[in-house]
Amino acid sequence: MRFRLGSVPALSASVVALALCVAPGLEAKGKSQDGGEKSKPRADSAPKKSKAASPKRAPRRGKGSESIGSPTDGALHLGVRLSQSSAVKLRWPSGSAHFGTPELVKMLKRGASKVATKYPGAVMVVGDISAKEGGKLSGHASHTSGRDADVGFYYVDAKGRTVRPARFLSVDWKGHAVGAAGVRFDVARNWAMVQSWVTDPRARVQHIFVAKHLRSMLLKHATKIGAYLPVRHRAAIAMKQPSGAAHDNHFHVRISCPRGDRECVQHPRVTRSSKAGSKKKGRRQSASRKAPTKS
Repeated sequence: MRFRLGSVPALSASVVALALCVAPGLEAKGKSQDGGEKSKPRADSAPKKSKAASPKRAPRRGKGSESIGSPTDGALHLGVRLSQSSAVKLRWPSGSAHFGTPELVKMLKRGASKVATKYPGAVMVVGDISAKEGGKLSGHASHTSGRDADVGFYYVDAKGRTVRPARFLSVDWKGHAVGAAGVRFDVARNWAMVQSWVTDPRARVQHIFVAKHLRSMLLKHATKIGAYLPVRHRAAIAMKQPSGAAHDNHFHVRISCPRGDRECVQHPRVTRSSKAGSKKKGRRQSASRKAPTKS
């Protein structure tokens, strides 16, 4: 084929115009907007999912019981119910707040069994633990995640015989039960219970809330009988009187987050308002409490 010389510039201009129209599209495929090379997505990589902004994630299904959240703002998945036995009695047998993690429930049973073995006839009385699915429990600031339990004291009469009152009795600075003549705090059995908790092989006790004067009484008894020093130290750390609540009529025991419970939160969230409320309540109780009389 022959081309006339005069037609070559016209043909070249058409080709250049066509190239200019196609080039932007080709450039967009090969480069990103900032001029860098686009990375090609791998065929085996899954698209990233955005994390949900939910404060409480669903528990892992397939696992057993699980404590979720903190003691004051939590839930309980597949809670285990504490059953009664010769060594364990429920304060309200028909109640619905007898559920906890397996670690807590089994610790309570083991402790009650140890005390009953050492002191025949001793019976542990348990109050509230948590509701079946946890959550807020009437009359409590905590007990929401299956890690807290209220446990009554062991009492004896003047002759050392076991006494099991119908309610939790407050104990004064001398160890006498308030409103029950001749009944007193059984320091030996109560120490045996505390000792069983802080030495439990499976559960890890975080706190044992109890009145200061009863804490002192228990530690003095432990020293007197020659209890193992590390056990006494562990008990001294665990036992404490919380601000705003004396706990002079029962123990409030709390275990640490069970191993493997990834949604469990170890410590309650403390706000400024809750701190201020606790201080005010504590001051009111201190003002109304009479100083102990000397014997």
